Amino acid sequence: MTVPPAPQQKIVDLNVQLMCPDCKIVPPNISEEFSNGDLVCADCGLVLGDRIVDTRSEWRTFANDEGDDPSRVGSAANPLLNGPQLDTVISQRDGGSGAARELNRTHGRVTAVKGERNLLQAYKDISAMCEAIGLPKLIADIAKQLFKRIQKAAVELTKKAKEIGTLAGKSPVSIAAACIYMASTLYKEDRNTRDISVVCGVSEVTIKNAYKHLYNERARLVDDRITA
Repeated sequence: MTVPPAPQQKIVDLNVQLMCPDCKIVPPNISEEFSNGDLVCADCGLVLGDRIVDTRSEWRTFANDEGDDPSRVGSAANPLLNGPQLDTVISQRDGGSGAARELNRTHGRVTAVKGERNLLQAYKDISAMCEAIGLPKLIADIAKQLFKRIQKAAVELTKKAKEIGTLAGKSPVSIAAACIYMASTLYKEDRNTRDISVVCGVSEVTIKNAYKHLYNERARLVDDRITA
């Protein structure tokens, strides 16, 4: 007696295949036009769907009247600042009433960390000084790095109840001026203490004294990333 062959198991294809009902070309040539939100047959031009969702990354910009970088995805983290830098930013576009600007200022005063505000102000001063005497942006960035490291060293040593000669009795402006002078000497930029004294309003003697303290801590403040 012959045994009948076992019936073959039917495999169900669960893949969804979209085909143009007009030209019915196989394989179908369907394209997504995200600019219009349409799903279109590239062979006959029939619109198969509209208002499709764009799942790609969104890099559009939403500019206001005062924003320098209106990118919706946000800017890269600033290595000169501390923390995750994920603060909420309030738009200043309000039709000219000024209410949004005042709200933005109030929000900044409430949420900003005092240390960050001091850093930002110091960075602004350093940029202004370097620009006034014609130093390149690289020198300003190096001076900012030095300033941040000096501040961090002061905080760490203060927590350990140790004295630090680098900042004791020195104003932030004099430290910033000394940082600019050190950065300019590292990169062989011809700027003397007289030039820096004129733009920052600090005497040459004060700058030289602050620079002397910085130079004593040079090995700790300057690394290969700065001098490379």
